[in-house]
Amino acid sequence: MDRTADTIVINGDIRTMDGLHPRAIALAMAGERILAVGSDEDMRALAAPGARVIDAQGRLVLPGFQDTHLHLQDSGADRALFADLEGARTVEELQQRLAASGKKRKSEWIRGVGWYSGVFGEHNLSRHVLDKVSIDRPIFIYASDGHSAALNSRGLEMLGLGAQSPDPENGYFVREKDGSLQGLVYEDAIGWVRERMPKLTDEEYAQGVRHAQSLCNRHGITGVLDALVAERHMRVYKLL
Repeated sequence: MDRTADTIVINGDIRTMDGLHPRAIALAMAGERILAVGSDEDMRALAAPGARVIDAQGRLVLPGFQDTHLHLQDSGADRALFADLEGARTVEELQQRLAASGKKRKSEWIRGVGWYSGVFGEHNLSRHVLDKVSIDRPIFIYASDGHSAALNSRGLEMLGLGAQSPDPENGYFVREKDGSLQGLVYEDAIGWVRERMPKLTDEEYAQGVRHAQSLCNRHGITGVLDALVAERHMRVYKLL
């Protein structure tokens, strides 16, 4: 094996994942292969003339994380294109985020993702709450748990949902005491709703992949396994 390094990292707190030698200060690389770990002096000795030298300045250096269950394309598109509701902790803040997104994005539907089911639920989230954001444009928001969602009155109307609408298998629409729909939907009722909403384009899904990839890069995730890949997913990945 060629022991000449084109990149070395020095002055680091390197975790090797080797039980016999768990930590090192420096490492040497050739292309994408790690040649060795050890002291700054030993790794400098392996460097080719003009090799790149990265001073970690004492920072932690870890192997790249591999995420083996991630919905890179679908979640990436949701996060890139729709209102981010993840940090909202009050009804007012959730409404403000949706309203701001609705002004920014002129699509037919106002959509949001990431609302926290530990804060919002049947006690404080309903179609009436979302109607205060808009009564003219349909609204659909998807929870971070992946099992809950909500629609405003216009959204229910556009999908043809009403008091007489039967619950889909393995899902249900929350109802008021008089039988009218409250706005929250659970489990496979979410899939029923999404199948009947306008579809994103391949380029929009590609934008989502780029967005998700950027997030992964910033958090040290260097490889992923997309846990749900159908024909459209493959088409978009091939496009990229």
